[in-house]
Amino acid sequence: MQALPTQNQLFLWLLIGLAGLLAARITGLGEIELFLDKINNLDVISLGVLAVAAWRLVRARASASAVPAQIATALAIAVISVGLGFVPSTVGIGAGFAILGGFILRAGQTNPDLRAAAICLLALASHLCLAPIVFRVFLDPILQIDRYLVGWAFTAIRPDIVWSGARFAAPDGLTIAIVGGCSSFGGISVAIAVHIGWAMRVRTRLTRLDAVAILATAVLATAINITRLILTGWDQQSYAFWHGVAGDGPGLMIAWFAQTTAILIGGYLSATWAAKADR
Repeated sequence: MQALPTQNQLFLWLLIGLAGLLAARITGLGEIELFLDKINNLDVISLGVLAVAAWRLVRARASASAVPAQIATALAIAVISVGLGFVPSTVGIGAGFAILGGFILRAGQTNPDLRAAAICLLALASHLCLAPIVFRVFLDPILQIDRYLVGWAFTAIRPDIVWSGARFAAPDGLTIAIVGGCSSFGGISVAIAVHIGWAMRVRTRLTRLDAVAILATAVLATAINITRLILTGWDQQSYAFWHGVAGDGPGLMIAWFAQTTAILIGGYLSATWAAKADR
């Protein structure tokens, strides 16, 4: 009689399957424009957080064989996840990670490596699933905060730029409006996921200072994008560089690189600092 898989193997198989769905979504199944869009939205960093979760599952101490009920639950999660993978965004796959994270957390409460893997998956689910929903529901107040921040900066350094409602008008005739895709808060959820991924790479629990460290990383990522918005509305020449007619200005890649670097380095340093400060 063939031995049943261990709980760890069951979790790892499910994780690999969901990672494959996410990778297919990020690469756009061969659509290069969708791939570049996902890269620009920092979703590719999700694979790094997944790698930490997989590593924790691999190094978890040997567990008992999975019972039939757990195998049945795993099959149900697999079927649900495949169905969610057809949702036309990463929200569906994020929901799958939330289900898997909860499944692992409940089964591995006494195993620190399994708990760390579950925390990674739940953080990733928050980035892929919860954050887009929150952003859509609270889009208007979020954009209003963006406009106030940019307007405050222009008042301080470029009082000749007129701010009216959602629009900013420069003296040379340039007029811009901050809309959903321009929000400077788009990097917050991925900053949280990266911080937790780094934290679970070096330890198996979150400390009480992680919230402060996550906030610092999120503020840094947001400040970079606020700076890009200010430069975008500076004048027509600056707009062409930092945005472009079709959102293809070279400044967008520079801002993306700066924000990605800040999130990765800031996440690592803040996660390490939070661990040392809590000792």
